[in-house]
Amino acid sequence: MVTLKSKTEGFFSQKKEVWTVLFLCIFVFLAASLFSYHPTDPSFNSVSSSKEVQNLTGLVGSYTSDFLFQTFGLSAYIILALLLFFRRGWLKSFGFLLLIVFTAGFFSLLLKTITLQDQKLLAGGITGHVLISFLHPYFNTTGTYIVILCGFFMTLITTLNFSFVSSLHFIFRGIPTIFSNLTFPNIWRLIRNRFKWPFRKKASKPKVVTYETKIPEDLVYEDDPEDINEDTPPQGSEAIEYEADEPEEALGEEKLEYEEDELDENDEGIEYDAPDEILPEQEPVIVDTQANLRKKKKSSLSFEYFKTKGNFKLPSLKMLADPENETDVFVDKETLLENSSILEQKLKDFNIEGNVVQVRPGPVITVYEFQPAAGIKVSRIVNLADDLSLALSALSVRIVAPIPGKNVVGIELPNDHRHIISLKEILLNNEFRSLKYRLPLALGKSISGEPCISDLARMPHLLVAGATGSGKSVFINSIISSFLFRYTPEQLRFIMIDPKMLELSMYDRIPHLLLPVVTDPKKAALALKWGVEEMEKRYTIMSKISVRNIDSYNKKIETASKAELEAIFEKEIAEDGTFEIPDQLPYVVIVIDELADLMMVASKDVEISIARLTQMARAAGIHLLVATQRPSVDVLTGLIKANFPARISFQTSTKVDSRTILDTIGAEKLLGSGDMLFLKPGTSRLVRIHGAYVSDAEIKDVVDFLKEQGEPNYNEEILTEQHEDVDFDFTEEDESLYEEAVQLVSKMKYASISMIQRRLRIGYNRAARMIEQMEAEGIVGPQDGAKPREVLVSKHP
Repeated sequence: MVTLKSKTEGFFSQKKEVWTVLFLCIFVFLAASLFSYHPTDPSFNSVSSSKEVQNLTGLVGSYTSDFLFQTFGLSAYIILALLLFFRRGWLKSFGFLLLIVFTAGFFSLLLKTITLQDQKLLAGGITGHVLISFLHPYFNTTGTYIVILCGFFMTLITTLNFSFVSSLHFIFRGIPTIFSNLTFPNIWRLIRNRFKWPFRKKASKPKVVTYETKIPEDLVYEDDPEDINEDTPPQGSEAIEYEADEPEEALGEEKLEYEEDELDENDEGIEYDAPDEILPEQEPVIVDTQANLRKKKKSSLSFEYFKTKGNFKLPSLKMLADPENETDVFVDKETLLENSSILEQKLKDFNIEGNVVQVRPGPVITVYEFQPAAGIKVSRIVNLADDLSLALSALSVRIVAPIPGKNVVGIELPNDHRHIISLKEILLNNEFRSLKYRLPLALGKSISGEPCISDLARMPHLLVAGATGSGKSVFINSIISSFLFRYTPEQLRFIMIDPKMLELSMYDRIPHLLLPVVTDPKKAALALKWGVEEMEKRYTIMSKISVRNIDSYNKKIETASKAELEAIFEKEIAEDGTFEIPDQLPYVVIVIDELADLMMVASKDVEISIARLTQMARAAGIHLLVATQRPSVDVLTGLIKANFPARISFQTSTKVDSRTILDTIGAEKLLGSGDMLFLKPGTSRLVRIHGAYVSDAEIKDVVDFLKEQGEPNYNEEILTEQHEDVDFDFTEEDESLYEEAVQLVSKMKYASISMIQRRLRIGYNRAARMIEQMEAEGIVGPQDGAKPREVLVSKHP
């Protein structure tokens, strides 16, 4: 445990001590005045000739004791006991008052009058006498007893949290425990835990532990790239000043403060076992995750230091909107504590004992860390997600059981105010600017508000899925934008495939594109096939230079002399006089916004190309970013999903969709609008992230700036289908039949294998070879599903 050094801690500690001393003094004063009551002392109802006041607390005590006895009778002694259970708040105070009134009525009905110091007094005081006088005419004696006892037990249960079930449990299980461990501390501990002692709840305010990450609050714009140190590693969380407690204080300051009084000096060294079913009550620790925004930082708005050569200028971050000031989002600690109490009580209703030990508020959700008692199965807690959502009136409740590395269960509840995470504040983070990431992805923020950045080059491909409107397209735009702010066309090129013709069309004609945005699914299959051919071509070149990846290749090309490169490619230069020594290779990112449309039209070709790229293209610098809104097994086939170790799921409509994309449930409990679960490569652990937002207006400004840098250099050969030479070695008979088949399809205006079979009376294999030969010669077009092939010539010569 750590003790936070702050001014507020001392203030709350002093406030607690003041209240404790005040109630102790009131208790002692009332006890002394009541037990030393004497009827001859002056009071409101009598005047004494004696000059000496016999009451131990003097004149004030004599007046006080007489007033209490005359008003409440024997119930005045009950007031002393209730002081131990006093809770601040009008509802609890009203309950205490009712308890005293019903007790006074009971004494008045049972005893009528009593004799105290040779003076007769009403047993229930004026209060009890008035109550009985009102009830007796309507209910008679028996009915009055019933009403009085009913009111007494109702106020006892609601005010002191008394439980008959718990008391019976104490009688049948607690008493044997007392006799088996007959020591004063054990007896006192059992009795004390029958009630919820109020000052244990109000003993002190919860400690607030703060930490901070390098996210600027106030941005000081500086366009000078020299202000940024390239070699500075990314800085992680930085804790504020704290000091460790001594070992004997490890249980917490509040717990020791009350348990030290429970032990007698003579009991030191005596070993005893507390009952297992009794759990320590403690306030949850509220982690102040907003403390990371309370420092001002300077941050450059340019990535010019990533530029290699040429006159191309990278866009400035001034084009993006400033982030929302998170320090204005107030964390209501009372609400957090109230929710913690509701969680504990709701779980107790289902016989799940435990405590909320820590609360972590974030920009979108708050995590309540619940520590269950020994013997509680985690599966029982997980199944209560819907019940907790109902009890807290929450949109959705997600339970992480258990939190990795901790002995607690995480219960995630949405905040009333949702903070909008700007892409700008992620790009300004030092970790995104560090050179350790080759293709950094600005994913968003974690549940505690820390920036989440990953490397596409290490993934090496990313699969994204989610229901319509869950935030996939905004996420894709933020990823593309983060690349455009950092890399020039010499370093990174895009192939964008958008069958919906809406999401990626705004990036058309930017210099980073290898070809215009592809909207035709058939052409998309050709683009993916080109990616496979480019991958094989790059591997052939890399093997010549004896390097293992694209980074090593680019460094080799940059440092090697022209003579060394000519010696390496001597054979290619000799065979082809026009052969050019390859230059540095850029990264290629293939973005597919809707995979389902491609799988409907050309599933076989698309599946094979994606499988080959995801299996082999990592070292060649070719990476895939694939998104779909229909994560079903016919779209995300086993062959495709097996080669995407990194996956992101936004909100899904069913548990089946969540299991299809992530191999587990949980995505159906997300909030939408950028809320996602990230499956890191090589692990089975899910990380919840809130995606960064970038508007269409911001994207348009960036795209317009890039278009001003120059026209794109398209590679039109990508969409040109390459036909292999076909030589079937026809016999003379086959050649005559082939000429007859060509004349037939020219006349019929369509071509099919079955038609050739019927008309020429030949087998299937011979007819199929003729059709393939016609396709190779350009006489007929490619096959289009179940439709006949199109005839491309009107008359064959």
